[in-house]
Amino acid sequence: MKKRDEVEKNLFGVWFWIHLPLVILANSSFLIFDWGLILIGVLALQLQFLIFKGCVLTIAEFGKTKDITFYTVYLEKIGFKFNRRKFMLYMRYFHPIVILILAITFQVFFKLKVPISL
Repeated sequence: MKKRDEVEKNLFGVWFWIHLPLVILANSSFLIFDWGLILIGVLALQLQFLIFKGCVLTIAEFGKTKDITFYTVYLEKIGFKFNRRKFMLYMRYFHPIVILILAITFQVFFKLKVPISL
C-alpha cells in the first residue's frame, strides 16, 4: 500500500485532470445520456473492476492500492473522514446503481429528454 506522502505527490497531476471531467460526467450522466447507455456504462465499469481490480485511472494516479479511490483522496484532503473500505464498496457497487435509478426515474417516469440517446 502506498504511503500518504507518496499519494500526496500525485494529487494534481495529469491523471487528476483526466479523471476529474470523467467523474463529473459520470455523476451527471443521468441528465445527459439515455438510461440504456448508462446501463452499458455501469456494466463496463464493473467489468473494469473485475479485470483490473480497480479503476484504471485511480491505479494510474495512485498506484495499486487497497482502499484508495479518487473520491477518498480528495474528500479527505478537504476534511471529510469516513471508513475508506465502506466508501470504496459504496462507490464501486451502489453508486453506479443510484445513477442508473436516477436516470430511469427522470427519463422514464418524468419523461426527461436527454441530449444523447440510443
